[in-house]
Amino acid sequence: MEDTASEHFNSLQKGGFFVLSRSDFTSVLSAPTDNLGNFLYKVNPIKHSILGDTISSGNLSNLQTLPAFLVGRDDGCHVGELKNLNDLKGVFNISRLENVLSKEEAEEAALSDKKFIHSLELRWSNLFVEYAEQQEKVLECLQPHFGLKGLQIQQYSGSILPTWISNPAFADLVAITLYRCRNCKLLPCMGQLPALKSLSIIEVNEVKKINHQFFRNGPVDPAFPKLERLEVDIMLNLKEWMDVQMGDLPSLVKLTVDSCPELVTIPPLSCLKSLKHLEFRRCPKLLSLPIDGLPTSLECFLILDCLELNEWCLSGEHWRMLCHVPSVWFDNEEGPRGITYQSTSTSIGLVEEKLTRWEADQTMIFDSTDEATEYLMNTVEETRQLIESLKSLCVDKDYKNYELLHRADDVLQKSMARLEYEFRYMLVQNRQPCAPEHMSSRSSEEDTFDENSLMSFGFDSVEDSLQSSFTIFSEDSSIDLIRPEVIPDLRRIANMMFNCKYDQECTQAYITLRRDALDECLSYLEIQKLSMQEVRKMEWVSLNSKISRWIWVMKIFVRIYLSGEKWLSEQIFEELGPVRLDCFVEVSKASILQLLKFAEAMSIGPHQPERLVRILDIYKVLGDLLLDIDALYFGEAGSSVSRECHDVLLRLGDSVKATVFEFENAIASNPSTYPVSGGGIHPLTRYVMNYMRTLTDYGQTLNLLLKDCDEGDPISLSPDMSPTAEEENNSTDSSGRKSPMARQFLSFASSLESNLDEKSKLYKDASLQHVFLMNNIHYMVQKVKGAELRLIFEDDWIRKHNRKFQQHAMSYQRASWSYILSLLKEEGIQNPGSNSVSKTLLKERLRSFYLAFEEIYKVQTAWLISDPQLREDLQISTSLNVIEAYRTFVGRHSNDISDKLIRYSANDMENYLMDLFEGSPKLLQNSSRR
Repeated sequence: MEDTASEHFNSLQKGGFFVLSRSDFTSVLSAPTDNLGNFLYKVNPIKHSILGDTISSGNLSNLQTLPAFLVGRDDGCHVGELKNLNDLKGVFNISRLENVLSKEEAEEAALSDKKFIHSLELRWSNLFVEYAEQQEKVLECLQPHFGLKGLQIQQYSGSILPTWISNPAFADLVAITLYRCRNCKLLPCMGQLPALKSLSIIEVNEVKKINHQFFRNGPVDPAFPKLERLEVDIMLNLKEWMDVQMGDLPSLVKLTVDSCPELVTIPPLSCLKSLKHLEFRRCPKLLSLPIDGLPTSLECFLILDCLELNEWCLSGEHWRMLCHVPSVWFDNEEGPRGITYQSTSTSIGLVEEKLTRWEADQTMIFDSTDEATEYLMNTVEETRQLIESLKSLCVDKDYKNYELLHRADDVLQKSMARLEYEFRYMLVQNRQPCAPEHMSSRSSEEDTFDENSLMSFGFDSVEDSLQSSFTIFSEDSSIDLIRPEVIPDLRRIANMMFNCKYDQECTQAYITLRRDALDECLSYLEIQKLSMQEVRKMEWVSLNSKISRWIWVMKIFVRIYLSGEKWLSEQIFEELGPVRLDCFVEVSKASILQLLKFAEAMSIGPHQPERLVRILDIYKVLGDLLLDIDALYFGEAGSSVSRECHDVLLRLGDSVKATVFEFENAIASNPSTYPVSGGGIHPLTRYVMNYMRTLTDYGQTLNLLLKDCDEGDPISLSPDMSPTAEEENNSTDSSGRKSPMARQFLSFASSLESNLDEKSKLYKDASLQHVFLMNNIHYMVQKVKGAELRLIFEDDWIRKHNRKFQQHAMSYQRASWSYILSLLKEEGIQNPGSNSVSKTLLKERLRSFYLAFEEIYKVQTAWLISDPQLREDLQISTSLNVIEAYRTFVGRHSNDISDKLIRYSANDMENYLMDLFEGSPKLLQNSSRR
């Protein structure tokens, strides 16, 4: 037995083929499975019962090649016995599937686990209509592995095909054949199979319609992206084939429609841009080709046994659709070579007549019926193709051909003029208004300054509009510049004019009309065309309003109008490559450069501090829009606009730096002829502190622009460094160094303090000098304690300056009250040579005290400490020192002082001290107790 098995293996190793007897076959199968699983077995079908026993026993689990498997009944092989053969590879055929009696048995075959099978054929022996429902369940459970490359389903009796055949997870499936599935009523949706290249549908007789359900199940675009060959054959009840959309079947090279006797409707063919070979055979009810004609890529067109279609194609008017196809065959005979003079002359005459009627009617063709539109477009395309054919014939110098060519050129020129007129009309009549209701809104930040903060500082006041806010569009706003429903027609006209080499006329019409539309939008948005000289000469109040308008418009114009304009250009010139960007740039270049010119004018104006915030606003907006502008104007076509935007941004940055340094110089050198009344807060202090608080909103921008300025290095701005967001500003960077803005702000504050020291010398009264400095330093500290500036100056600066204004408060008390307190001391009121108190000296001492107190009251009630808490603190501190000394002095000498000498009680004096620093001079009324 072992010797027999060995002989058979030797024969198999040499590529032998033989039929085994039952005993020999059993001996082979009893051999060690390590060898058996590596060979190809071709077994007489009658021996499948033996094979089945062996498979079910697990002896063939390593089998790799089994070309065919015949499902048997009773003692035959059951399909479930394939479950362990997961190493099968190559081509695999399962026949006699009518013998699979349940879906459970089909599931047991586990075809989805057999990942090495690349081609699978599922075959029934014949139609078994009575078992149709059972077959549907069985086929649904015979899903192969997703790595399958080829699939055939033959003589299946079900009315529906399995759902898995439409699954796009079959990413490698390149070929499908549906053969004699005669009861199937609906073709599955196979348009979403990503790799399918060949599809044959043969004798699927119950299908009456091919529609969108065959192409797509949801938003799939395009359908059948890789299909190259489509065969529709012997579909006896097929009447309609429709719903091929633009972009579907982009790779289809060959289309064959054969033996469809009821077919009357076929889909548009001109959209099949790769089609080279087209056949219609034995379709007697097919009367004509689609009105859109045949694709220009077509090389061979064959019609066989389609009498009506033959006659239609050979008519003079319709032959123009075929004249561009190199090879045309009718019933196995090649069609007319070239073009007959008579048919061509007739065709040109028909077009001329139609154009004449359109010109007389003066109605817009694209506003009329779809049929009229299609006729016009088809006429133009056929005329173009006719001209190409005539040019090739004119090499023979045939006068008649030259005459035809001249007439055809004339017809094409008139057709192009008509298309250009329609193109212009649609662009104008369907333009959307430049209205704000087309956009949503958000609020911009507010610019806030203290009122009158610029007074006494030598600058103009800030316009109220800086405190206003504009409602700005949302980031996802969009606007339709042209009614969307006409864009497909505009695209068709553009494509046709380009195909006919009238591209310059088309683009010039588009650019002129859309450029005017953008100019109108800017006018609607109240943007005036101003020269740089006009901007520089404009008064600040008016200019400030223009800046606010510019900021608002720039965001809307770039992110809504220009984005919409580019989208429109891309839609209309979608299939024309770089023309899309070229047209957009030419349409919008003048408008965007007009807006950039205003920003450039601001960058070269005088470096006055009140302009800094507005220049920063312009810089920030332009920086935020830099990526948008670069995305709109890319490549060589848009480089000039993008480059100009970067240059303007760089000049604005230089202007910001120059204005910052000018501002510091203005702080340090600000002159004052007269002191501030009452030692109050100087307008310079208010202005500088509020100015810095406002500048904190531009922290990231200032840190970028002031970087390395103290080293004198120039700053260059690259696109990725543009300010895109204002973040929380820290005074130190990651290395612990002060940020550029923090260093600059500290320098501002230092210059301000130095200037305030000089201004304090304008006061002759030393006490008032200290009150002035205390007021102003306290104001600076309070401003810095706010959230915006605290992160810049930090707590050490606050503590240091707290001590400063406290020192000035103590210095004030010493300067104002030292003398008056010395009058309440014991020295100098004793009788000479004795320790007894001289009543005369005591009386004189009290009188001097009251006179001094009254003088201070009269003077210092006119002084002003505007901060209520600071004023109260200084009043209480002064009161504690003076009233305590007064009570002690009067109490110690109560026996020597009569009530008539006491002008003011301690309580009266305490109340009077609370009148100090109110900014309103007062006189004391004698309140001595009687």
